[in-house]
Parts: sequence; C-alpha cells; structure tokens
Amino acid sequence: RRQQLALLSLTHYLGDSGEDELSRRPVLKNPVNLSRCYEQLPLRPYLKRHLAQKLGVEESQLELSYFSRCRPLAGDTIGSVASQQDTDVNRNDCFVCFRRAGEQCRFGTIYGFLQDEPSQHQFAIVKRWTGIRKDLRAEEIRYENTNGAWCLIDPCDIQCLVGTLLETNHGHAGWRAKMIIGALEPVKKYGAE
Repeated sequence: RRQQLALLSLTHYLGDSGEDELSRRPVLKNPVNLSRCYEQLPLRPYLKRHLAQKLGVEESQLELSYFSRCRPLAGDTIGSVASQQDTDVNRNDCFVCFRRAGEQCRFGTIYGFLQDEPSQHQFAIVKRWTGIRKDLRAEEIRYENTNGAWCLIDPCDIQCLVGTLLETNHGHAGWRAKMIIGALEPVKKYGAE
C-alpha cells in the first residue's frame, strides 16, 4: 500500500505522460505562408545557427514550421508582425513583456513563432526593445527604441501583452516620452532591464 501511494504521489508530481506535457504548452496557430515577405521568416542564417546550437543538432536537422499566432495556456492570444492587420481587433498584439527564469522583465516585438518538428520545441522570434527605464514611484516604464537585438524565446516566458504610449509636450520642442502600458505588476515583482 505504501509503495502504491508513493508511486501515485510521484506520478502526480512528474505528470502522467509526455502527452500531458505537450498539452501544457502554448498552441501555435495560423501557419505562415513563407512565399510572402515577412521580416525574419524564415529564420535568418545566424538565428538558425543559434537555434541549432540551442537544440544541440546540426542546422540540416532542423525541420521548422512557422506560425503567426500563439495561444498561451492562460491569457490573450499573442500575435506577431506577420499577423498584424489594420483592425482594432488585433492591432499591436505583438508587443510583449517576457522574462526567462531568474531574469528581469524585458520587452520586445514578436515577429513570428516557430516549432522544430522533430523535437516539438517552440520559440518566438523577438526583436528586443532598448533603453528601458522604470520609475515605480511614478508607475512609469519607458523605452528608447524598438530596434534592439534579435532573440529566440520560449513562448512560456511571455508574461503579458503590452501597449505603448507616445507622450509629447508641445511647450517643449522635441520632448517626448515613449511609455509601456500594461506591465507594471511583472516589473514590480521581477524588475526590468
């Protein structure tokens, strides 16, 4: 009886099967037609090399499928630059706050999603934002540019969708502030860089 309880506890802790693990991953949606011109789709050679190194395989072994949307386990569907249309329904649903384990929050624009078919690993193709400054007393997060380095992240690392606001002061020529909206709670909890 004791062994049965221990096995049941271990099964509950580890999960029942690989299928359960697959069902706990975000769902990639809307396959991308690569005959259209999307920035960074398919992956540029240096990102493809980086991905192969990350997965521990040769570049020739990668079998990549590309997607324009991702439905996380909880929260809103995340879009990409490839999925943007000029409608109020999905406008700018590609701006995100993301955080890898043990790191501070970062911000970026999602350009697409991919899955390596043999390994079933999923990644989001992100262009990082730079010059992030936070003032938690004033409850403001600001950024300088949206043209930072390219990176590949696990879609599970996406904390939330964010919005942007450009504030100008007509009394001071040239003064403007680019602000991030919607990520105050994760930044309070984990910080930002």
